[in-house]
Amino acid sequence: MANRTPEQDLVNEFVQHLQTHPDQAIRIESLLNSNCKAKKLADVEFKSTTGFHWVIEAKSDDSKDKHNTVHKIFGELLKETGRTNRADCRHAILIPESAVDFYSRAFQTIARENFLAFGRLIPVDTVFLSSASGVKQLTWEEIYDAFQTPAKKKLVAVANHSRAANALQRAPAAAIRDNGPPVYIPGAGRRLEQE
Repeated sequence: MANRTPEQDLVNEFVQHLQTHPDQAIRIESLLNSNCKAKKLADVEFKSTTGFHWVIEAKSDDSKDKHNTVHKIFGELLKETGRTNRADCRHAILIPESAVDFYSRAFQTIARENFLAFGRLIPVDTVFLSSASGVKQLTWEEIYDAFQTPAKKKLVAVANHSRAANALQRAPAAAIRDNGPPVYIPGAGRRLEQE
């Protein structure tokens, strides 16, 4: 049986999408590296048509070592920022779009503020998601918040319904509380009271 190369397959798919991508900030003008085994460059490294130098570390959950890839993301990003030729680079990670919940859930085992502080320290400009249909982007904060337990999903649905009902009734937002603890709703930009 031939060796599987899920990270290299992910990189190849991603590079193919970016060669014709409509966003000039991420469209590849000059490809410096697209080899996961390179020792002196990131997994994907290129200059965009707008002149940005992208340094991207790729990780895939499609392996028996998938839980270790979560930890490796941090080490790889730190390694890249420690290189001498990284002054004006844009740092990012690349994961399969299908792996968002896996990585988000794993990241949520880290205190949220510590995770976000690491993203500012590097700084991580974006999280690329690749699939057969194209490339999407999330912020460092959005990848952390992406996974929701079934209880959180239900709470979000109830909170969204209550906000809509209050808007229709013209009741103030404070009317949707019952002394429960505040609950963070990803993407809402504010805290809502638990219903």
